[in-house]
Amino acid sequence: MKKLWLFCISILLVSCYEPSELAVNFGKERAEKHLKDPKFSRVYVVEENNSSDNAFRSYVCGYADFKDMYDNYYGFPLRFFVKVDITENGLAATKAKTSNFTIEPLDKGEWFEEKWKTNCTKND
Repeated sequence: MKKLWLFCISILLVSCYEPSELAVNFGKERAEKHLKDPKFSRVYVVEENNSSDNAFRSYVCGYADFKDMYDNYYGFPLRFFVKVDITENGLAATKAKTSNFTIEPLDKGEWFEEKWKTNCTKND
């Protein structure tokens, strides 16, 4: 019953949003849930990259970092892929996939942000 209720709510939400906007919102929501962890000291959403063909796709890219006991920062690059398919009856189905984490040292944050922006704009 709970799943049916959630499905009905999702249909109502879909009818209120444009599909491309919906894809971005799902990506942001997934990023926020994924990063609610006390070990992260800072979280940044760097870029959203929207494209459309027969569906609407959105990448939400960014990074989070945490400080170790020696005051060194380590960054976690993030890439969230969200796809919204428009079906024949006008409903939308969403699929979300999160990239694997890799850990890289940060150099004052700027180097890492630029590097990740480059990776984010890859349209695959």
